[in-house]
Amino acid sequence: MLRFWAERQLHASHRVRVSNMIKCRQLLAWLLAVRAGGGLSKISKAFPQEAGKLVLAFLGDAWTGVDCTANSMRSVAQEAVQRGKMELEAFLSTNLSPLLKEQILPRALEGEFEANIEIPVHIFTVLEKYSIQVRSGQQSHRCVLEKLKTLGYAYSGVSWNGAANLSSLSVKGVKWQ
Repeated sequence: MLRFWAERQLHASHRVRVSNMIKCRQLLAWLLAVRAGGGLSKISKAFPQEAGKLVLAFLGDAWTGVDCTANSMRSVAQEAVQRGKMELEAFLSTNLSPLLKEQILPRALEGEFEANIEIPVHIFTVLEKYSIQVRSGQQSHRCVLEKLKTLGYAYSGVSWNGAANLSSLSVKGVKWQ
């Protein structure tokens, strides 16, 4: 009788463990499917609010049980700066490319190798929202000028059309030789 009871308890605890493993595998498969989008553009990649609450309740807070040592906080901060730099780079690429096509391409099609361009103020207002660490200690207009250099352009002068960072930036003598 004792043996039967012991086997039953073992099977019950085993069932709970296996059930939790299956739940975790199903959750992982679902998260991967949501992330991948299943190849269909109509599938929303946003987490349903109720599902997000259930996942958070199941997985718990990521910081529970983590020691908040200086090393771990430094790692978190470095990761945040790296992520910010990648976002900043993506922002500059997506916003400068159409601007350059609009202002430089017509001049290049005419056989010119130099133009003056205007960088609108909205780019600088977005750049100012990034921390100084993300901008590598540079002012917002320096980030734009550095991006122009990495794209292979040279310039001869820069001036603000009004108060700095509150108006458009004129970049004079942009060359692409």
